[in-house]
Amino acid sequence: MRKISSLALMLFLQMLFIQAQVVTPANDILKSWEQHQEMATASVFKDLPWRSIGPKSQGGRVESIVGVSGDPAIMYVGIGSGGVWKTVNGGATWKPIFDDQATGAIGDIEVSTSNPDLVWVGTGESLLSKTSFPGIGVFKSEDGGETWTHQGLTDSHHIMRIAIDPNDNQTVFVAAMGHNIAPNTERGIFKTSDGGKTWKKSLFVNDQTGASDVIVDPYNSNHVFAAMWNRNDGSDSGIYKSIDGGETWKKSTSGFLNGKYTGIIGLDIAPSNTNHLYAIVDNRAPNIEDGEERGVIGCEVYTSLDFGETWTKTHEEPLYIYASHGWSFGDIKVAPINENEIYALGVTLQKSSDGGKTFKEVRGNVTHLVENDSKILHLDMHDLWIDAKQPNRLLLGNDGGIFTSFDKGKEWVHHNTLPIAEFYTISVDHHDTNIVYGGTQDNSSLFGPLDNDNDRNSKDPWKYVWLDRWSGGDGFETFSDPTNPDIVFFESQGGGMVRKNMKTNASDWIQPKNVENEAPNRFNWHAPFLSSIQNPNVIYSAGNKVFKSLDKGDNWESISPDLFAEYSKNNLEGVLTVLAESSFDSKVLIVGGNHAELFLTTDGGENWKNSNTGLLSHLKLTSIVPSKFNKNRVYVTLNDYNHDDASPYVYMSNDLCKTWQLISNNIPTEATHIIAEDLEDENILYVGTDLGVYVSLDRGTQWMSLSNKLPPIATQDLLVHQEREELIIATHGRSMYAMDVRPIRMLNQLENEQKAYVFPIKNAGLPRARHASGDWDLETSQPANVTFYIPKKERIDIVVKDENGNEVWSFNESYNEGFHTVNWDLIKEPSRTTKSAYFRGTTFYKAGEYQVILKTGSINLTEKLIIEPFLKNE
Repeated sequence: MRKISSLALMLFLQMLFIQAQVVTPANDILKSWEQHQEMATASVFKDLPWRSIGPKSQGGRVESIVGVSGDPAIMYVGIGSGGVWKTVNGGATWKPIFDDQATGAIGDIEVSTSNPDLVWVGTGESLLSKTSFPGIGVFKSEDGGETWTHQGLTDSHHIMRIAIDPNDNQTVFVAAMGHNIAPNTERGIFKTSDGGKTWKKSLFVNDQTGASDVIVDPYNSNHVFAAMWNRNDGSDSGIYKSIDGGETWKKSTSGFLNGKYTGIIGLDIAPSNTNHLYAIVDNRAPNIEDGEERGVIGCEVYTSLDFGETWTKTHEEPLYIYASHGWSFGDIKVAPINENEIYALGVTLQKSSDGGKTFKEVRGNVTHLVENDSKILHLDMHDLWIDAKQPNRLLLGNDGGIFTSFDKGKEWVHHNTLPIAEFYTISVDHHDTNIVYGGTQDNSSLFGPLDNDNDRNSKDPWKYVWLDRWSGGDGFETFSDPTNPDIVFFESQGGGMVRKNMKTNASDWIQPKNVENEAPNRFNWHAPFLSSIQNPNVIYSAGNKVFKSLDKGDNWESISPDLFAEYSKNNLEGVLTVLAESSFDSKVLIVGGNHAELFLTTDGGENWKNSNTGLLSHLKLTSIVPSKFNKNRVYVTLNDYNHDDASPYVYMSNDLCKTWQLISNNIPTEATHIIAEDLEDENILYVGTDLGVYVSLDRGTQWMSLSNKLPPIATQDLLVHQEREELIIATHGRSMYAMDVRPIRMLNQLENEQKAYVFPIKNAGLPRARHASGDWDLETSQPANVTFYIPKKERIDIVVKDENGNEVWSFNESYNEGFHTVNWDLIKEPSRTTKSAYFRGTTFYKAGEYQVILKTGSINLTEKLIIEPFLKNE
């Protein structure tokens, strides 16, 4: 019997290993992007607008930033998973310039020093955490980002650095990290000599060792240095040198850190003395203090004065720059005119003026372009660019966004005008349903008004729920108390659960405590934490166990055993990633784990069973949605948190998790994060993926795209707002968006009737504030949005009449079949200058009731429009 059991265990583990190696071929990703575009442009919903609702003042993770030497007007930034942005006016305004490409995950941007219109972008985040998104290779623009050409290396997943030969911009080196976890061969150092038409694998160690950096001697292009990194075995990591333009390489070992503890390495060369190089490395060896192990040694800086032949550690004292997560960093920069002035990027920005012997934190004063509560320079530094012609000018990218300085960091300007928050979650306030909450990557949790229009509002009405002392902190589940409008619950990493009184600013730490003589609780980085939909006084949380509180977190009881020890012996360190409660029966709870474990209780936690029947174990449960219409129906989404398997996984069960049906069907090859039911129609489902949003009108048999007006960005969470009848999505890199769902709900009826239709028009509003000049603040007005459907291509006329039947505004245009929205700004006469220094302010049509008439062919359709008044006493 023992032999049979051992054989069964071996076969089971072998099956898990095979499943864990599921890798989507790179060519399938490219073909899927073609499908994505085709579905977006063919969708009947393609012309429905998304409204960007913010926020922006908090910033977001910037992984690459670069300027043009001597021209402070031009800057490019790569948002970790929010695309490439460009400014041509020193940051006064920014424009996304990469939104028509197949990925928004950016690792590096480089501009040719000989031709500022030549820009290269390496895709795939260069910060390699479990939540980092892969890319699809390298792109080139020869017109300053107006157009892009995909230049290959599609399976490289994460481009860490691009080095353009300063003497020949057709020659480019690329440091490709490869897949985050799985082995693959498209990694290492690649070289092109023809501008990206062809590539040569210049340096390859093995299929698990990638390249973390590459630099070219600015005066001798034959001299190239590379940093290699194996995340599993540091013995393969190290510095390599080539003196023949990458034809041959030699590993540089003399004096440098070697062995299994060698982590990520960053390199730079002193422009003022190219014999002088610096390297920064994450030493993963145990840090022993007073005979006890306390984390890892972390950041070390080395220097070479003989062109990389030998290396010496620059400092005697430990450098507290990396903390425990040095794999997040790996950048060191040398000042253009002083070889002893260097910057080390880690949790903080550190500067040395003595060649690395000592370091001092660069803080400086921070001025935010949009009002923000933080007072210090944000943490977690990911890129620094120093202007070679103006060495005092620094461009810094960190988890808080874009920072620029003209005095080496004494004064910083925070360009926090971009909606680039990396959201994880979204919820609606129980008491003021115009307020939505969300938790973000390292910018805490925020709340703001759903009716905000980020494209019209230069201010930011969003506010922090909380903010740590370092101006950030990871925010996850955030939701209001159903019974007390002053109370908000929020969560930080590792199950850090807090109950906060927003009125008094008092906070209580309410994470479930460990039980004496029992193994400590384990919580996921983003742990499940939610309010009961059945009982407003009950909240739940989950780690390795499921916890329930009857008094809003003051006391907790465990309502499950360690579910992994009990039911998932192959994943004894597993953690729960999602939790859901049935809207029919509060005793029905479903939780999911990081290896597709799915546990169900129907008696409030007295008994649990593993309900994973056919869900692949290399996948993580990302959402569980018990149906509001059928007590036995449940939906789940899963994805590969290692980002090797990019397939969509959406399942439906009609027998309370006994059996599962895959309903992803025609969704492109895009990892799935979230699913939601419509609140009115049980057949309508919404799904968020790595690159967009999809809707099904038949419970997953067929899917249609809602992505035509969206950038290629991951939708991490979504919900349908009951009162406003809008779909709200929380993206990981472009903040939040909202869309009108009424057309989606009515599509089948309208297609059957084949008649034109105008949707009831939501109230418009005149401005609610004035500028100091006395003119109206147009950003505080609410235009009239007229949404309509036509069954075939034709010309339409829209006429607006006042209460006396007088025509006050008209519009005409030809439209294709489908849904469309026309906006009226309510302006009667725009402001204009006069011969004096004064000007006439904007004149609006008066508040009141209007008739909107849509004419198409011989049909006239009429809808009422209410324009709400100005400020009181106006």
